Amino acid sequence: MATFRDTTLSSAVESAPWTDMSASSWKDDRFAEYRDTGPGSGPASSNRPQLSNAQATGQEAADRLAGWTPSPS
Repeated sequence: MATFRDTTLSSAVESAPWTDMSASSWKDDRFAEYRDTGPGSGPASSNRPQLSNAQATGQEAADRLAGWTPSPS
C-alpha cells in the first residue's frame, strides 16, 4: 500500500505514475493519491487512483500507529 498525499509532485512523475513490480500488478495493491499538487500531479483515472475525503480520513498517521508513540533511542 502506498498513498502520496498533500505532496508536491515534480514533472518527473508521469501521467501513469504506477508500474508493475516483478510479477505483481500495481492494480492488485492499494496505491493512490490525495490532494497532490505540482506538475506531476493529475486528475483521477484508471492509472491514477485518488482517495475520496472519507477514504483519506481513515489514513491519518494516528490511525496507522494505533496509539504507539515512537521515541528516540
